[in-house]
Amino acid sequence: MSNNSSEVLPTQEDPNNPQDADAQCALGDKYYNGEGVNKNYDKAFYWYTKAAELGYADAQCALGVCYDYGHGIPNDYKMAIYWYTKAANQNHAMAGRNLAICYDRGNGVTKDIQKAIYWYEKAANLNDTIAQYNLGITYYKGLGIPQDNKKAFYWFKKAADLDEDEAQYMVGFFYDNGYGVPRDLQKAIYWYEKAADQENTDAQYNLAKKYYNGQGVPKDYNKAFNWFKESAELGNDEAQFCLGNMYFNGEGVTKDCKEAIYWYKEAANKGNVKAQYELGCKYYYGQYVTKDYKKACYWFEKAAKKGNDVAQNLLALCYNYGDGVLKDYKKACYWFEKSANKGNNYAQYNLANRYYNGEGVPQDYKKACYWYEKAAIQENSAAQYNLGVCYKNGTGVAKDYQKAAFWLTKAADNGVEDAKQILKTIKYR
Repeated sequence: MSNNSSEVLPTQEDPNNPQDADAQCALGDKYYNGEGVNKNYDKAFYWYTKAAELGYADAQCALGVCYDYGHGIPNDYKMAIYWYTKAANQNHAMAGRNLAICYDRGNGVTKDIQKAIYWYEKAANLNDTIAQYNLGITYYKGLGIPQDNKKAFYWFKKAADLDEDEAQYMVGFFYDNGYGVPRDLQKAIYWYEKAADQENTDAQYNLAKKYYNGQGVPKDYNKAFNWFKESAELGNDEAQFCLGNMYFNGEGVTKDCKEAIYWYKEAANKGNVKAQYELGCKYYYGQYVTKDYKKACYWFEKAAKKGNDVAQNLLALCYNYGDGVLKDYKKACYWFEKSANKGNNYAQYNLANRYYNGEGVPQDYKKACYWYEKAAIQENSAAQYNLGVCYKNGTGVAKDYQKAAFWLTKAADNGVEDAKQILKTIKYR
């Protein structure tokens, strides 16, 4: 808990000496961490209090932590702040950082970003890497202050130079994207590697992508696979999904669809929307798993609720045809509309058909044409054909042979044979 919690208690010091604060704090550390004794927060709290009352900054900070987390004493943010302030005023870096976090989160005090920044800077200037990193995040996200990438980079770099892996990742990320500094892929990779070697999963994932895409380094599927695997095994869901893809496609590793499914499931269970959609497809079409519409719908719904427009359209189709769920045109239309509003042209076409036929919604030719046009503009050939027919017959729109010919020609050019036949009849008018 002290600045050097592994320090051995000197034999000449006596914790029972009421003036020996250093020994009292060291004994508190031993009980707090279970070093040479059974871990005991109550005893740690007792010895920290003894030393803190003598003005010993390490003990004051440690006592603040006890109050902050309810170790050896019921949680009490106000008392935590009291002791953090005592220590911070003695230039104790960890206490200053913890005090900043209290102001940042509003724990025991009114949330005050300016005071948080004040204490973060005090601690950061004492080389507290977490304070430096948090200060970088505050400037990067503009949390209560104007967003400033240059200041964010400055503090990330300070912490990165002191071997803070999250900061090293952010320095790499800033170089990667040109935030606050000129874009430099070589420097980005350097810092990603520094963080990756400390098992930073985001850095490992980004480094893998660089090797996979050949950005700043020669394309190397083997290295990409290795970094994806390291990150995936540490729980990074994006890496787990990409690792699944590499197993599925046999990139950098022998093709192994069972391993691919395993990693898709790992990622999906962590909420990765791409993996949820992919698993849904695998179960729907029976690709390397037993076809199971119920499981397909389960995963489509997971992804759909997170806004994946393709999953929304496929879930709607499941409701439309009763695949894995009870047939329900209203629910089908609900999900078609969700997807259509995100610009998915297949959903726009499907929703148009529901309005045209009055399935799950009141029949409405105008709305049908509205959605046919949305999809047609995106080169959906079936929508182009149907919209052309609507203009030819005056269904939902004013009859207009010129517009009919325009859309039917589009459809014909995209391979719709029926459009070619109808165009012949329009040309004779």
